[in-house]
Amino acid sequence: VADSPVAMTLLHIISNGIVFFGFYIIYKGWMLIYDSKGKKLVTEGIYSYVRHPQYSGLFLITIGFLLQWPSLTTLVMWPILMFSYYKLAMREERDVAQQFGKVYEEYKKQVPAFIPKFGKG
Repeated sequence: VADSPVAMTLLHIISNGIVFFGFYIIYKGWMLIYDSKGKKLVTEGIYSYVRHPQYSGLFLITIGFLLQWPSLTTLVMWPILMFSYYKLAMREERDVAQQFGKVYEEYKKQVPAFIPKFGKG
């Protein structure tokens, strides 16, 4: 595969698409949070699909780069990094639950943390 320019071009197109989509998700989530000024729980837009679009975007970005430049170090460090961000997201959820109470708990029951549900659920 590494000797095939077509395969490498295709790999880069796909992985760059994943990276740019990750940045787009982060941007969409950040704009909604910024606009809310921390005064209301954001549940519309990208937040109606996942509770943590910034982390979902980051996961996609790192997967895209991992596809382009796999090495033993990145293969070992990627799951450690993802676990660290997962733990951070769960810590942030406790803070948000404290701030918004039952409203957040109901939202949490309906919307997955990182990977959106597809189809009717």
